[in-house]
Amino acid sequence: HLLSSSYCLLLSVGKRPSFALDILLRNNMSSQPEEEKPGQSSNRAQVKDDGRDARLSFRKFAEHKMKREFKEEAIKKCEQPLKNFGQCAQESGLLVVFKCREFNRKINECMTEHNSPEKFEEFLKANQDELDKRTLRSKTA
Repeated sequence: HLLSSSYCLLLSVGKRPSFALDILLRNNMSSQPEEEKPGQSSNRAQVKDDGRDARLSFRKFAEHKMKREFKEEAIKKCEQPLKNFGQCAQESGLLVVFKCREFNRKINECMTEHNSPEKFEEFLKANQDELDKRTLRSKTA
């Protein structure tokens, strides 16, 4: 931040760099760091810890892997609409956007049906044992 402001200042002052340096030094010395309010640093630390826990959670990692598998299953279930769209796209070339709208709509409907958040929650409940096993395996690995 200081470097960019000093560069802009030098450009605006032109051939008088000592004047620019004087202004920079005055501004830099007069700007005091902001004082933290009581409890603000602990709030910042808590937010950081919460974010860290979410990133490092073994359960989140296992859920992420299961979500990926769930999505792959949904793609397999929607294989026929995907093939139809692919064939239409090859035949249509650049006009794919206009000529293949119906096929695209069918893909979206199929994926919405098989890859919805509600279906994923059902999948997690049905595979709770697998999720627990993966969570434990991740912790021991």
